[in-house]
Amino acid sequence: DSAHIEQEGFEPYATVTELRMGPNWKHDGSDRSPVQSLEITGSYCEDEDMETYLSDGDREAEAESSSQSNEKKGESFSTNAIYAVPCKNKKVVFLINVSIRARQARENMTREKLRELQQENWSLNKAYQAVGQQLEGIKQQMEEQQLKLKRLEEENRKLKEAAKKTHNEGETTELLSLRQQAQELVDENDALKLTVHRLNVELSRYQTKFRPLTQEEVRILPTKGPPPPWLLDMKYLSPLLLAYEDRIKEKEDINFAHEASCH
Repeated sequence: DSAHIEQEGFEPYATVTELRMGPNWKHDGSDRSPVQSLEITGSYCEDEDMETYLSDGDREAEAESSSQSNEKKGESFSTNAIYAVPCKNKKVVFLINVSIRARQARENMTREKLRELQQENWSLNKAYQAVGQQLEGIKQQMEEQQLKLKRLEEENRKLKEAAKKTHNEGETTELLSLRQQAQELVDENDALKLTVHRLNVELSRYQTKFRPLTQEEVRILPTKGPPPPWLLDMKYLSPLLLAYEDRIKEKEDINFAHEASCH
């Protein structure tokens, strides 16, 4: 910027001799020397050069105030040096151009930033939609799993009830079978007792008929109390059964012989 100012916006001031030749150099009774005016003017240009380091808003305000002050000075001081006007006008135009370029740069930067934000917003919306769809899928899977879990719990409950019922039925069946076996044993025992009683009766008749008991045998038989073991135990009853069978066979032979004689 400083190089551009030196090339386009700088015009050499008049020499001291030319300044002294001006008809209206001293104004309003001022006794300032031309050298002092040059120093002041030079400091004024340096102050204007410092405006380039100000902010854009300050530059515009300074540019407007400078243009207004220049117009006022042109109206009130018609005898000002003509050499200063082109330099100031070019600097004002340069500051305005710099302000416009800075504003355009800011607008471009803002537009680029807005474009980036829009792109980022679009990407985030896409990601949000994808996450939303994934969440819906997960919710649907959770609902299906919950329904499946309820169905499995119901089946498990039914299986437990069926197993318990089967177990109870099995126990009932086994109990009935045991009861039936016990009853059969009781009936068989009663039948054996009856058989033993009949055998004892027949044995006593057989012994009475064919061989009377001696006094010693009679004394062996108990008259009171429980019967002796040899009257009930099978190892003692086996000979009695054989004797009973022989007795029955003899009776059958007698019956056949009597029937044959009758015919």
